[in-house]
Amino acid sequence: MRDYIQDFVQMRDQINEDSTSIRIVNAGIMNSGKSSLFNSLLDRYEFTVRDARETVAIKPIEWQPGVFLIDTPGLEANKGDDAEANRAYQRANMIVFVHKLEAGELHQSEINAINRLKSLFDDPKFFWRHFCMVFTARESRSGFEQIVQKSLSDVQKECGYSDFKVFIVSNTDYAEGTDPDDPIPELVEESEIPAFRKFLQDNFEIWRKESIIIKKIKINQARESILSQLRIERDQIYRNIERKKEQIQDQQSYFLGRLRDVFESTDEAWREYDREDDELIEIGNELEELKDKHSREVF
Repeated sequence: MRDYIQDFVQMRDQINEDSTSIRIVNAGIMNSGKSSLFNSLLDRYEFTVRDARETVAIKPIEWQPGVFLIDTPGLEANKGDDAEANRAYQRANMIVFVHKLEAGELHQSEINAINRLKSLFDDPKFFWRHFCMVFTARESRSGFEQIVQKSLSDVQKECGYSDFKVFIVSNTDYAEGTDPDDPIPELVEESEIPAFRKFLQDNFEIWRKESIIIKKIKINQARESILSQLRIERDQIYRNIERKKEQIQDQQSYFLGRLRDVFESTDEAWREYDREDDELIEIGNELEELKDKHSREVF
């Protein structure tokens, strides 16, 4: 039998942990600029920028006290660690969907990925409140406004929503503008990284307050889930007991029937024995009479 108390304790501890930290998780296909974007937020190189996806354990990096950035592998490169990424999305305070303008408009696979992300949440409204989109590499594409407009139109059409925050950034401009040997403040501002950073920071307090409410809801849901599983197992045990009772009753009826058969056979045997015994006594008496008669006739 499962240890439901231990299950609940683990669920509760996970919920408590989530409620004490803010988790910002990125999503997108490979080479969309996800890792570079988070490195820009950190102002340091923490996330590896790679061309090929590797199956790696998702490791949160602390950005500010109690605030963690989580870099996920590309959505369409390998299915091996999708389950771990999905758990990260479900625990996120903000999902940052990243698309590189260099690739043109959003691909159908990206639209499908957004719908899959939405499906991880019971409440679509909750998902959209905790979703934003960042277009990267604005320096590489002229006329990017049309790309952004068409991409957002496709999201509205196929995902059913478009009222989320959108940023168009350049990690390259930000890196050049923050060069310690030759900083260019105007280039930093134009990169839109500071605006994206401020948007996230402005939501910290909102997310913390929201986490308290969500914590109570999730603990109650965990409790109800455990109780539901216990009820199912209890009902199964009751059904097993009833089946055992029926089996025992069937076996009892069978053995009682066999016992009746044995008793009846034994009684019949005794009655037969008594009849045979009476016949033997009668035959014995007849023999004695014949002996007496014979003796009288001889003498």
